[in-house]
Amino acid sequence: MAGKKAVSHISPQSALIRKIGKLVDQSVSRIQGAIFDFDGTLLDSMHFWSELDRAYLLRKSRVPEPQLSDTFKKMSMQETLQYLQTVYGIEESQEAILAEINSMAEDAYRNQLALKDGALQLLTQLRQQGVRMCIATANHRPLVEDALQRFGLTDFFSALITCTEIGCGKDQPEIFYQAHQILATPKAETLVFEDSLHAVITAKAAGFRVIGVYDESSKEDAEAIRSLTEEYLFSLKDWQMDRFR
Repeated sequence: MAGKKAVSHISPQSALIRKIGKLVDQSVSRIQGAIFDFDGTLLDSMHFWSELDRAYLLRKSRVPEPQLSDTFKKMSMQETLQYLQTVYGIEESQEAILAEINSMAEDAYRNQLALKDGALQLLTQLRQQGVRMCIATANHRPLVEDALQRFGLTDFFSALITCTEIGCGKDQPEIFYQAHQILATPKAETLVFEDSLHAVITAKAAGFRVIGVYDESSKEDAEAIRSLTEEYLFSLKDWQMDRFR
């Protein structure tokens, strides 16, 4: 009828359902992907590597340099092996060096080293939120796989990528680019978790959102890392998903 206002057939209940639906949509995490470093970020293992490097060189009757761990943590495994050959004059092949180092490390990764406090809770929370995750590590694949299997974390990650397989260390961004490609998540909604300053700098320069993670091995770089990252976690237990909604 002309001049008469049309009557809405939407019930109050339907309007309420729509309103709740919008609130639910707004509560969905804006983070869809996460790229994790492993040693020093998820696994409490950096102290072990600094001791292992020295133990290996002493076994070979070589005198380790004082800042050996600082030198090696910037390198891929392949770069580390080359350094041992050229700087310390280790005459064995890279394969033989790696086999001996791995034999010293296997027991630790299979049976001894612990996750960092709060790591399991963080990963579980991200998984429950539907965040796709992968690992980008400078470590040797079998060691990381052993640790992931021991803690029941293998299925949490879409992929495990190593610097050795990529062919360069984290002073170059290729490993982050490849991890992001595998995740296939929007870059603006993808976080990189790192404990080392050089990796933080690389990921940040490559345009990633970076979360810094405190580790005793990089405590001297803590303030520099904190200044470059979107958030700095002194403990993984400090992670709050609500900050990224």
